[in-house]
Amino acid sequence: VCALAPTDAWAAGVDGAVLRWDGSAWRPVPSGTRTPVRALACPATDDVWAAGTEGMLLHWDGAGWTRLPTGTWSGLGNLIAFRSDDVWAAAYDGLLLHWDGRQWRDAGAGIREGISGFWGPAPDDLWAVGENGAALHFDGTSWTRTAGGMTGVLRSVFGLATDDIWAAGGRGALLHWDGVAWSVERLPGGVSASCVWGASSAELWAF
Repeated sequence: VCALAPTDAWAAGVDGAVLRWDGSAWRPVPSGTRTPVRALACPATDDVWAAGTEGMLLHWDGAGWTRLPTGTWSGLGNLIAFRSDDVWAAAYDGLLLHWDGRQWRDAGAGIREGISGFWGPAPDDLWAVGENGAALHFDGTSWTRTAGGMTGVLRSVFGLATDDIWAAGGRGALLHWDGVAWSVERLPGGVSASCVWGASSAELWAF
């Protein structure tokens, strides 16, 4: 799911199904494919992205969906989009693709872990987490690997500020970035979380 406003949200799933919320009801928006959709990103009402299995990448321009060739058959499961010419997509096998408005290219030099989650407030401040405790930061030019102290799969990342970022997926713990380093925050009862989100630093949820 991705949302632009209380009256404009998108959801997608199996068999290429895409739905749009208009504030009162969900309505189907034919995608033109039966391929399962695994991720959505919506930076604008006329700029919505959908990714799925078999390297599928769709773009909504406000009138209809267009399939863009990615050059891969890898399953794409994660997306983040800042503008129509700045979109990231991650595959389960470690492939990391970037769209510059003209073409998709492999932009994950040295990254081979599958990426499970993206978060970032700006194109030059992007975080990605994934297999083997990978916690990676993109500064607009290159990716840097940070030491999070986890070895399991990190499944999601969410931030409230550049010095207040959380990653979930570790065994019985969350990771917290304070702008300098990651620290481990244990969860009650050793519960493992696969998703973390918050409205403020005083109201944080892990699932």
